[in-house]
Amino acid sequence: MRSRLLLILQIVIPVLSLSILAVYAGFQFISDYCNDTVPDTTSIYVYVVDRVFDELNRNYAGARGIVPEDETALITYDDIPEISTWDGVEDIYVFSDADFSRFEDRVIEDGTVKAGIPADAVRYYGGCSGMGSVFGSNIPEQMPENSDGYVVYEYYADRKNSPPVIVADEPDILLYYKYDPSTWDMILEDLNDYIIREDAISDAEMLITVDGNSKELQQRLMKEYPASNYSSAEFTKTWKDEHNRQLSVRILTAAVSVVLITVAAEVLFGILRKKAAHSKNES
Repeated sequence: MRSRLLLILQIVIPVLSLSILAVYAGFQFISDYCNDTVPDTTSIYVYVVDRVFDELNRNYAGARGIVPEDETALITYDDIPEISTWDGVEDIYVFSDADFSRFEDRVIEDGTVKAGIPADAVRYYGGCSGMGSVFGSNIPEQMPENSDGYVVYEYYADRKNSPPVIVADEPDILLYYKYDPSTWDMILEDLNDYIIREDAISDAEMLITVDGNSKELQQRLMKEYPASNYSSAEFTKTWKDEHNRQLSVRILTAAVSVVLITVAAEVLFGILRKKAAHSKNES
């Protein structure tokens, strides 16, 4: 009887273990595998969510071997003039909280407003920039830009019945300010007036267009400003590959552990069966 029970366990345990392993691996793969789309652009979007060197940035930095100079460093408006001089930086489009506030008021008052925004802010970074929620999903493949790099959307108060459309007209308002040293002080003064008037806060959020490959620029941003958040082809692809690599390691580790434990159990039950059989023969 004892020998038969051990034989049953010898059969059941491997089947049960492998079944649990298959369920675990499938659940991990379905729930945690990253299939994010890598932006097909060299631009980099900078925004603020966590204000710390969080898990997303740690994952990217670890994959690239980056050791931040100061884990609390966050890009501020005061840093933008310096960043604009870095190698690879073509233009910086700074999101304007003050103009966005005026944009909302004008939509209510006038019913329609033509707003200028950089194409990449909607096409590739609608989520982190918030432009996706503002302008909906009306994103055509061809987004003609004016000479300053803006796409002009005509936005209507009645979003449901009249979604925003791209127009060839000049914008009534720019939701992103194109950095220019000659007017930067005026922009900061306008921002300060908005903060005081609305009792608000404002974090530096921007789209950086890049002259060439953005890989080195993204790595430098992460090294010097690890508390800011980023979205770019370099960041997304590196983070995605590293995340999926770590997921594969976890699944493989679990598989090896289950297999080793199962083999050990099989060996143990085999020994116990032999002993049980030997005891039965002796009796």
